Amino acid sequence: MDPAIIVLVSFGKYILLGRQNKWEQGRYSLLAGFVEVGETFEQAVVREVKEEANIDQLPHFRYVANQPWPFPSSLMVGFVGEADGKFLEPKSQLTDDEDARWVHQDFLKAVLMNKSTCNFSVPGKHAIARLLMERWIESDTEDSWAGKDVQTTEIDEGKFKYVLIRVKDSSGNQKLVVRGNKELLFHTDILEAFQREVTPLGLQVEPMGGGKMEHSPEQQVIHVFGVSQAFGPANHKLTSSILCQSFPLYKIFISSDDA
Repeated sequence: MDPAIIVLVSFGKYILLGRQNKWEQGRYSLLAGFVEVGETFEQAVVREVKEEANIDQLPHFRYVANQPWPFPSSLMVGFVGEADGKFLEPKSQLTDDEDARWVHQDFLKAVLMNKSTCNFSVPGKHAIARLLMERWIESDTEDSWAGKDVQTTEIDEGKFKYVLIRVKDSSGNQKLVVRGNKELLFHTDILEAFQREVTPLGLQVEPMGGGKMEHSPEQQVIHVFGVSQAFGPANHKLTSSILCQSFPLYKIFISSDDA
């Protein structure tokens, strides 16, 4: 039996996922690899994370579970760990890995619940990778509040107006969300529609500015630009960072144009 390791690496609310060239388009999983001769499981974890993502700051990780893996005849041993130091951009050093990237918890949760509109998938329920992901989501100790399950981003395809909105409750909990709808012609209409959605949850909304977007799923590109006459200009850089949580495979551009 050839042992292999698989490791869930997190950094705050981000998780490190990778893919290989031979996988179907949009398929991502946790970093994994076979244990080399003379290596311990722990040494294999450190080596794989360094080779596949060029991240060497993983001071604390622990064993979680294992699974027989018949490809060919091996035992997959699962670990979880938190990356240390600054938020590093992963970069594979191997030719068999096409990509490695950080994915936000909210996006992964949407993928696991089949609510994501992106061409992005993870292993099925039979796989230890899926088990580790689900346990990581469930381990979030953030205090429960009504806005926690409000989708961070909901935008249409094509060209439309958008509003950056602060959602909050009476206890001081808050989050920023982005809403864009090509069927609603005015920024005020977008805010009012969202307000009707969250008011029954006891949440309040505050517009943080607005603008326009052009969203092309085929090219995986979002262009953020323009201003809102009703709410003023949104911080497009902040909007872009929020969009990256829900569209990790996209290229997102910002500009001051209003065309």
